[in-house]
Amino acid sequence: MLSKSTITMHVKTEEIRRIRRERDFSQEYMAEMLNLSQSQYSRLENNESPIDFEKIGKIAIILDVNPFDILEFSEQSFINCSQSGNINTINNNEDFKNERESYLQQIKELKEDKEFLKQEIISLKKLLDKLS
Repeated sequence: MLSKSTITMHVKTEEIRRIRRERDFSQEYMAEMLNLSQSQYSRLENNESPIDFEKIGKIAIILDVNPFDILEFSEQSFINCSQSGNINTINNNEDFKNERESYLQQIKELKEDKEFLKQEIISLKKLLDKLS
């Protein structure tokens, strides 16, 4: 028998929309922050276009939420029994743990990038004030 489990990730676009509205952010604002057109952002939010992990991280930063608040994970198991009827299982928990750690590291790096960019904006504003 062969048993295989896979973890699938689903973006909770309705939760993104709810939080965006709660924060009083427009689709235009979100699109600008993600370097997209408003119609491209709308397709993402309406689940008409796939959202890659990089965009998920950026959306989480813009909305100031944990990425796991806008993601949903599910496990699917596939089982094939051998002729003898023995059942074996394959544990994908370690793979999931590694993938999760990788995502958390990417999130940390995106937060660091966000903080760096904030500081750059402050510095540039001060420079502009001096030049004025």
